[in-house]
Amino acid sequence: MTIRPEIASGSTPTTVENADITVVGGAGHVGIPLVLALAESGLRVNVNDLNEVTLDTLAAGKLPFIET
Repeated sequence: MTIRPEIASGSTPTTVENADITVVGGAGHVGIPLVLALAESGLRVNVNDLNEVTLDTLAAGKLPFIET
């Protein structure tokens, strides 16, 4: 499911232009679970955050923290 199927293609990366939603602060302790839940529901999610180290960690497919 995508809100805007006319601009979304499953083979293209999600960008600001084709995202269904942008989560500001999306690389934090609250943002990451929210982003994952939205993406799991089928939305194209853009993560906006100032912490470039955390964004790089996410881009590498890893979580920057572990919640117990």
